[in-house]
Amino acid sequence: MKSSYHPHIMEIIVRVVFVLTLVNFGFLNGQVYDVLKFGAKGDGTTDDSEAFVEAWKAMCSSGGSNKTLLVPSDNTFLLQPLVFQGPCNSPSVQVQLEGKIVAPLNKAVWSDFKSYEWVSFNKIIGLTVLGSGTINGRGSSFWEANMPASKRPTQLHFQGCNNLEINGITSFDSPRNHISLTDCRQVKITQIKLIAPGDSPNTDGIDISTSTDVEIYDTIVGTGDDCVALNSGSINISIARMRCGPGHGISVGSLGKDGEESIVENVQVTNCTFNDTNNGARIKTWPNGKGYARNIVFMDIMLTETKNPIIIDQQYIDKGRIDVEESSAVAISNVTFTDFHGTSRQDEIIKIDCSEVTCCKDIVLDRINITTVDGNKPIVECSNAYGNSTNAYDGCLKTQMNVFKTFSIALQLHFQGCNNLEINGITSFDSPEKPYLNPRLQTSEIKVIAPRDSPNTDGIDISTSTDVEIYDIIVGTGTELDISPFRITKFPVSNGDDCVALNCGSININITRMQCGPGHGIRNIVFNDITLTETKNPIIIDQHYNKGHINVEIELIFTTVDGNKPVIECSNAYGKSTNAYDGCLKTQ
Repeated sequence: MKSSYHPHIMEIIVRVVFVLTLVNFGFLNGQVYDVLKFGAKGDGTTDDSEAFVEAWKAMCSSGGSNKTLLVPSDNTFLLQPLVFQGPCNSPSVQVQLEGKIVAPLNKAVWSDFKSYEWVSFNKIIGLTVLGSGTINGRGSSFWEANMPASKRPTQLHFQGCNNLEINGITSFDSPRNHISLTDCRQVKITQIKLIAPGDSPNTDGIDISTSTDVEIYDTIVGTGDDCVALNSGSINISIARMRCGPGHGISVGSLGKDGEESIVENVQVTNCTFNDTNNGARIKTWPNGKGYARNIVFMDIMLTETKNPIIIDQQYIDKGRIDVEESSAVAISNVTFTDFHGTSRQDEIIKIDCSEVTCCKDIVLDRINITTVDGNKPIVECSNAYGNSTNAYDGCLKTQMNVFKTFSIALQLHFQGCNNLEINGITSFDSPEKPYLNPRLQTSEIKVIAPRDSPNTDGIDISTSTDVEIYDIIVGTGTELDISPFRITKFPVSNGDDCVALNCGSININITRMQCGPGHGIRNIVFNDITLTETKNPIIIDQHYNKGHINVEIELIFTTVDGNKPVIECSNAYGKSTNAYDGCLKTQ
């Protein structure tokens, strides 16, 4: 006798029981805020935005826990752009979406069609959005008007929402990306569907920016752009069991646009499928960007007629832009592509096109089994990429560099990709511009000299480099020691710009017994055992372009040359101080 057990039927039954239990419990305990009871009509034509906001305010302002805003089934609610504002008094709040939410019929009847977000959740801790309901952005009027992506609204926007969970909902036809996460921590997204036509422009599934500890699993995304886009500040991201397609695959980037500094690290994409997508696993960066993308793993990937299965593109130029001369690039390192299976729509199955400025380092191609739809031999192309590979792709990646290249007239000495490097005893005079060191190096007993007024003649510049020791050296060129967030001890350097500048990607840096001066001082570090001789600005934190500093500690004794009382000034700075400076820093 055959079993009549059907897993999908049981799933439906469990979800229905869960919803009924939740609603029943809520009404008995006064915890459910039904938007219909706050004036919503649910007829699909009346603007219900005000009722939703009022229900939210009532729920958010009440105490206790397990508060739920209910969007009931068998109703269609028309919403104009709105914001669910936090923080709430309850430690956890829920939006139970069982009905339908729709946007205005076309952009002409939006109250503000230039709004960046349609439905926005702002600064809410412990938020859960769940249910079997749908949200439809009716985005076709935006797509057909060929409006720039920057002028179209995101469907669901989450800003500063920690301990966030999104579960079970379905999103259709967003004017732009379906879900965006910005400044969020501890996020779980599961059992959702994000759907839009394959030719709908810029309709990313999930966009992530400046967010950490994000888990996305058991989801279906089929849109006209990236299924997931990991933008700058995406850290500790896990994506598993996603069915992606149509669309542009799962992308890191684009990063470094307009020279910006971008950071993405600790990303795992596992057990995902790409069906009829333009790309599979992709990393894309703009020329002249800064920062890094590192510690990224794509593993156990199934491809069905994917156009570009594996691609790293460091020459990414969006439409409407022209090529520019490249002077910097986002550094890409420690990226693994392993256990790829399936078919490619074109012969080139792997393209790793890296920048000559930084190169891609520690790239791994392992167990790649991709065939072409037309039966042609697969093509693999690598440029400026270092690492190791298996299968028939051993000649693609170069062996990791262990020697240095010296080039560029503008720089006195330029070390690129030099591991286990040691510089000892030399003297450098009057560089046209700053030297540049990258990566692992040891520097000792050297002198770097230039006139005080020589512009941009940094002593040592370090970028995307680790485990650097600099000790017993003299630098005289004219700026400040620019380091973050490292400890510098017992140094005095002299030149026309920074004695040492530690730029993005400088990790594990130790600078000891440096004689620095003339120069521009030291910033963004911890200072210990410092001797000053007629220094113009002994201690300075300049925040003209940054947010307030925190965790500042001051413990010092010094006098002025003319004998006047030292002046201490602090603004938007938090920490602690001793001596007579207790009133300078604010309490944390």
